[in-house]
Amino acid sequence: MSKTSLSTAKAHLRVTASDEDSLIGLYVDAAEEHAEKWCDREFGTPLPYSVTAAVLLIVGGLYENRESLVPTQLNANPAVEALLQPFRSYAGFFGNATMPPASALLDNNPINIGDDWSRVWRWKNEDGTAINVTGYAGTFTLYDGSTEVHSGSLTISDATGGVFAYEMSETVTDELSSKEYWYRVRVVSPGGDTTTLDRKRVIAQ
Repeated sequence: MSKTSLSTAKAHLRVTASDEDSLIGLYVDAAEEHAEKWCDREFGTPLPYSVTAAVLLIVGGLYENRESLVPTQLNANPAVEALLQPFRSYAGFFGNATMPPASALLDNNPINIGDDWSRVWRWKNEDGTAINVTGYAGTFTLYDGSTEVHSGSLTISDATGGVFAYEMSETVTDELSSKEYWYRVRVVSPGGDTTTLDRKRVIAQ
């Protein structure tokens, strides 16, 4: 279900008739999907005002160019990117691909099979200040290719400092093979917004 109402989209487009409601609704869904993939997060309900504004600009572009033979870049309007930028995840990979690219960063802390393995993440704003994560929840998921092999809940070791932590027990690592895996760390705000905090390749040895 769209987070941006049809009436809001129609007001933005200055459309009063109802014969194009289905089409406009489709554009709203496409615009919201693009915004979430570009930001690499799933927004809760309702959308932040800036994201709604970006969605409406995308909808306007799709509607205006609906019969164009020239491919339309959804964020061609610089204002769209400017509005979405503060909400973009800086994990290094955007979108919801099930596997990171080969160029993904390699975690310099390998998993030693049969030993406990732990990691800490400090979530900060672009200016370096910590993000208060009081009330947040998070998940660490380890993958072998596109197959999930382990998942568990993050702990918050310093809420005001934006610090999450995770420890994988020796029982879990003992089941791994000597090979390359990858993991994804996602956090969810009290309002339901999901952010990919980190995504890296990691060697089990």
